[in-house]
Amino acid sequence: MRAMKKGDPVFIYHTGTERAIVGTGTVVEEAYPDPLKEDERYVVVEIEAGEALNSPVTLAEIKYSDLFPDWDLVRIPRLSVVPVSKKQWDQVIRWSR
Repeated sequence: MRAMKKGDPVFIYHTGTERAIVGTGTVVEEAYPDPLKEDERYVVVEIEAGEALNSPVTLAEIKYSDLFPDWDLVRIPRLSVVPVSKKQWDQVIRWSR
């Protein structure tokens, strides 16, 4: 999260039982200490909601495609904040149509 910059596009990813990319957004405020924690290691960013995807793209679909086996979303599915390359972004948008 510390690497996120104002203006960066983001996917909105639902964790838990759904495990799917459901929308887009934009970073509007870069990382700052989480006001609910007393530990400086915890940070938050502020995002502005963008658009809902026409169809959610599930983690299962992404794994099944075998296009991005090295994507942290596939390798470490417990993470809900991972970098996304332009190629990954474009492919997820295509799948959502």
